[in-house]
Order: sequence, then C-alpha cells, then structure tokens
Amino acid sequence: MENHIIKKKAIFFGNCHANSYITSLKNRSKYSNIFDSEYIVSYENLSNCELFYEKIKNCDLLVMNNITTYTEFSPDIIESKVPKNCCIIYIPFMRFSGFFDDERPLKKFKSNVLSSFPTKILEGISCQDFLYKKCDDLVVRNKVISKFNDAVAKLTDIDNKSTIKIKQHFLDNYKYVPTFMDYNHPTNYMLNYVYSELVKLIENHFNIDLGNTFVYNPKNHNPGLWFGHFSVIPDYIKDILDLQYNLDAYFIVPRLTYLCKIYDYETNDDNCIIDNFNVLSLLLKS
Repeated sequence: MENHIIKKKAIFFGNCHANSYITSLKNRSKYSNIFDSEYIVSYENLSNCELFYEKIKNCDLLVMNNITTYTEFSPDIIESKVPKNCCIIYIPFMRFSGFFDDERPLKKFKSNVLSSFPTKILEGISCQDFLYKKCDDLVVRNKVISKFNDAVAKLTDIDNKSTIKIKQHFLDNYKYVPTFMDYNHPTNYMLNYVYSELVKLIENHFNIDLGNTFVYNPKNHNPGLWFGHFSVIPDYIKDILDLQYNLDAYFIVPRLTYLCKIYDYETNDDNCIIDNFNVLSLLLKS
C-alpha cells in the first residue's frame, strides 16, 4: 500500500512579490513536495479579514507583509488566529524613491504597466537633456543626497516590520547592481535576496532541507533583462550617488529609447490607452 504524505499548509498573503516567492520555491526546490500553497492578493482582500482568518486557522506556514494600516492584520491579531506552532514570516514591503527624479502619472498608460514618468520631460525638457545633462549645482546635489538618505531611513522602518531585513543588503550592493526599477518595484536582485533568506527561515523552522537549487550572489548574478515597471535614473543622479553599473543594460531597451518612445506615445492624442505589459513591450521594441 502506497504511503500517503500529508503536506503542510502554507498561505502567502501579500502583493505580487509574495507570488514571485511561491513561484521561485516551486521552481527551485522540493517545496511543492512538502507544502500545499495558496496565494492571496493582500490589497484585494483587506476588507475580508474574517475569510482570511478562516484560511489561516490551520496553516503551518504564513508568509505575509506586515500590514500596519489595518488593525485587523496586526501581528498580535494574526498570531492569535494561527496555530501555536505556525511559522509566521513577515516579508518586507519593498519601496525606494531615492534614485529617481520627480515623476507623475501618464494619461496613455495604466498604472499597472507604467507607474509614472519624469515630470521635467512632460513640462518641456528634451529626453536627451533630462538623461545626459550634467549638474554642478550644489543645491541640486544636496537635494539628491537628502532624498536618497530619507529613502534609506525608510528602509529601517521596513526592516523593523519584517522578519527578513533588506537595508544592509541594499547598502552593500546599490552602487554595483540595480536594486529598484521604480519606487514600487524592486529588481530581481532584491527579490532573489529575499527569496534566499525565506528558504533559510523555512528550513530552520521546520528542520528540513528544501533542496534549493538557487544560490544567490549579487556579484555574479544575472537575472536577465527587466521588461515591466521602469523609472529612468538620469546621469546626474547616477554621478551624485556614484552608481557604478551600466544603467542601459538591465532593461529591455536603453534609457533614451524608453524615454523617447513613451513620450512620443503619450503626446499623440490619437493613441489608445495601454494597459498590458505585452503591448508596452511591443511599443518599446518597435
């Protein structure tokens, strides 16, 4: 008679980053042999806490963002709703504004594919001048450094709310690899770091070997070209912050191509609204 293995129950409650961790666990390890997983989109279910409580009452592993703006999802409440031996891992809600010039939303692109675009270009500066013009103004330099430091300080707050800490990893690597595509979206470097830490925590808590086949090292890690959300870092910010990686080598098109194509499309009143990544990709590669 064949032995029936009872799998552990895992709930992932968060934004799209949480889903990426489940995908990585399934593709890179024996995780699926041990856990049955369910991904719940947090921002679509914040008004349905009772259903969430019902789902987590028997779970063995709960991976979620620490949602401080809703008391129904506070750590004290969550811990009272799960089994005593449940492993709760709070993943970081990664955000960083310290690399980017002022931006605002566009009319021809839905925010689910393109969050915002440089305000200076929309107000008349050329894409070339925005991207390549040097800046020796001490006031501007101090403003860039201050904005960066404020964003780093917010990483401390993110760390304080998370089981997995990201601030030191960011500080150790931000000059050498791209870490954020825009304010709301970390790169695969950051996502893969969190994934690697998540594997360690799961293995330690359950005293298991997940057979993880992915070893993360930012110095020799090549996640491929990004094709989703993107905010351009202009050269003057690159120079002030001493960013040493190639800013034209991690997105599907170089920065100037991206700026020009998005601006040209945005300023043509006859164009329809783009709300799909595939359509955006075709536009950029055309």
